[in-house]
Amino acid sequence: MSWQHRLLSAALCASLVLVKSQTVMAAQDESPSAAAANSNNETAENRPAKKRRELATGQKAIEVALDKKVDAQLIQLPLRQFAEWIEEECGIQVEIDNRCVGDAGLDPNAMEISLDMRGITLRSLLHHALRPFDLTYVISHGVLLITTRDAAAAQLVVEIYPAADLIRFRDSSGAISENAEHVIELVTTACSATSWDAVGGSGTISQFDGLLVVGQSQDVQPQVAALLDAVRASIAAEANGDTSPRKVQRAASADAEMAKALESSREYSLIETPLLQLAEMIERQTQVQLMIDNRAFEDAGIDATGVELTAEFASAPLASILDHALSQHGLAYIVDHEAIVITTGDRAASMMETYIYSVADLIARDQPATTNADSRASDLKELLAGNVDAAVWDSVGGPAQMQFAAPWKLLVVSAPRSTQRKLADTLEKLRDAKRRQAEANLAPSEAQASDDPIELRVFAIAAATDGSAETAKRTADVVRDLVPELGKQAGNGEGPSYLRALPDRLVVRHRRSVLAKVEKLLEQLETPGGGAATGAATFGR
Repeated sequence: MSWQHRLLSAALCASLVLVKSQTVMAAQDESPSAAAANSNNETAENRPAKKRRELATGQKAIEVALDKKVDAQLIQLPLRQFAEWIEEECGIQVEIDNRCVGDAGLDPNAMEISLDMRGITLRSLLHHALRPFDLTYVISHGVLLITTRDAAAAQLVVEIYPAADLIRFRDSSGAISENAEHVIELVTTACSATSWDAVGGSGTISQFDGLLVVGQSQDVQPQVAALLDAVRASIAAEANGDTSPRKVQRAASADAEMAKALESSREYSLIETPLLQLAEMIERQTQVQLMIDNRAFEDAGIDATGVELTAEFASAPLASILDHALSQHGLAYIVDHEAIVITTGDRAASMMETYIYSVADLIARDQPATTNADSRASDLKELLAGNVDAAVWDSVGGPAQMQFAAPWKLLVVSAPRSTQRKLADTLEKLRDAKRRQAEANLAPSEAQASDDPIELRVFAIAAATDGSAETAKRTADVVRDLVPELGKQAGNGEGPSYLRALPDRLVVRHRRSVLAKVEKLLEQLETPGGGAATGAATFGR
């Protein structure tokens, strides 16, 4: 095709909404006057009818096309021709927001796209192609419109999400409670936190009869849907005893393929191996998309062709190999839109991933106590924030956030990938330590269990003159401090042990040996009724 034909083709793709006219050059056999007439009159409105009939328009058609798998081998393709290529490949109408793109100082004819990706959705391809120019896309007036990120963020769409199962829940007493505020807080914290009207953004969210009504950009709406789905999945998994972390993601199957590849064991011997050569090798072996973040490399002044890696791995997960080899050069990798992307450490640290962690088992107490779940969750958050990449959390000015979703006892965390891995490891270590502690405290020998059975005993004590339980509470505190076994479970699967303070009684359930210590202590404190013969009542298990 001649250069005149290519230019004419590009002009025919001018925006229907935003461009009123577009000058085009005539084909070689046209006279100069005819070419001038055509250049003044050819617009999106009078685009040849044949081509318009071939291109699908409308929200549904474009959503279907965005999920279509495509192969792209693009070498320095100008943005206008890229839009044309999408039309030919996917059969949808594509326009460029010339005004906003131009206001951003960008020239659609000068921006060149180079990508080699196979079996990737059009949605992900667009992300990787447009990100280097700070561009994105929206569905506007029935066409796919390429525009700036700022312009896209200003175009809100309203989506309604059924959420009665999350907004209304049955508490431990069996009563149905409303917790719309928890759901709204969860969404506005985990999904583009700075974009909501409560903090100066334009996004809106409200609840009506179990429905969440969300006004947000087309980029944020999928995040909301993915978050709600992940919360439901985490609740269901926890009910089955599965406390595995769950990533909030739209393309779960694609990310699962990336995770499988990263977990697979590999053997590499790298001796001044060029980064690009290693990338090609990994891509061939794993059959996953692997790309270099050229924009981030350029911003950091790094020449990707000059990066050489030296490392020896007899057998290790690909994730560990990449972490080790790339960190030597201040590089890292991220999983982004169906691809493993090798990027700079700074960009990787700025990329937030959202995970949901079930922590019901960690904040549950082994015995009744005055602290509630929210308080223990707060303690857990403080422990994690202080021990896992302490400088990244928002409490100290960092970008990472950790939120406790109280109704479901879930931690929802937005943090870099490396932080999420450390967090998951720390939570698993806590579970393991808690299990080992429970085994030590809760599993006495069978002989000990038979010789020292669990009993319930009621000790009469002096009541306060005003009829309150303050005296009993003070006595209970003293007993807990001086009889350390009361802080441990009796064990052997025979139910919980406890100490309860009533206005004129202490009710203690524990092993007979521990009850004897309590009885002796009360006698020493000269508490009326301390001895068994003077008011203590003993019951069986």
